[in-house]
Amino acid sequence: RLRKQPPLRSGGLLPFSNVKDAVDTVVGAVHVDPPSMLRCELLNAEGVECTNKIFKTSLRECPMLFLEFQGADAALLRQDFDKVVAIAAQHGCVASEVQYAEHGESLDDIWEARRGCYVAAMKYRGQGGDRVFVSDVCVPIPRLAECVAGAEADCHALGLKCVICAHIADGNFHCLVPHQPAEMKAVNEFEAKIISRALACGGTVSGEHGIGVGKVAHSCREHGEAHVAVQQSIKRALDPLGLMNPGKVLPLPKDGPAKL
Repeated sequence: RLRKQPPLRSGGLLPFSNVKDAVDTVVGAVHVDPPSMLRCELLNAEGVECTNKIFKTSLRECPMLFLEFQGADAALLRQDFDKVVAIAAQHGCVASEVQYAEHGESLDDIWEARRGCYVAAMKYRGQGGDRVFVSDVCVPIPRLAECVAGAEADCHALGLKCVICAHIADGNFHCLVPHQPAEMKAVNEFEAKIISRALACGGTVSGEHGIGVGKVAHSCREHGEAHVAVQQSIKRALDPLGLMNPGKVLPLPKDGPAKL
């Protein structure tokens, strides 16, 4: 069903001293559920830093929530924004540093930079040939703050950069880790840690990017042998020769494809 786009957009930026306080604010905002809030996204301090560096923005380099509101009444948009600010104030956000834009278009350049966080992470360290590992887990909202803060701490403990960018209000977040081939051992260790924490928090190994080949073992760990065996039997019934994406999403059967 098509709906008419609301005529008004507004937005704002909320800075925090640490990423846990930012995510705790998101958890509170989800519970309040301001009706006009369209987007609520997060960059951690390194995410803001590399965005400033690569896209020439001038944001304060600290964890920051990016908010957007849509509707037909400017006063109601501001009211919903103020609801989130009140929650943020309980979690260390300084009201004097909050930015509000009555006309959301004035924040479009910042939103565009936010969408470029992968490119920014790739160029962040200034080392030619950096690749970017992208984590993708999703956890229940009540466990979100501890999971995000723990992931950032784990990444730093391994000596890696951690650029967090997230559609945070749905429980899904990404850690972008620039690295060289010599750092892959640490990256793999970080991936194992973030997935273990997500599962311990009642979450899932992939929020939106899928299982593919790289997360097959993690997915099997999440769902268990019995569930995987059922899925394999369905796959084998539909694809007895194993021609359709063998080894993706599900592990290859131990006895190999059927012989016709």
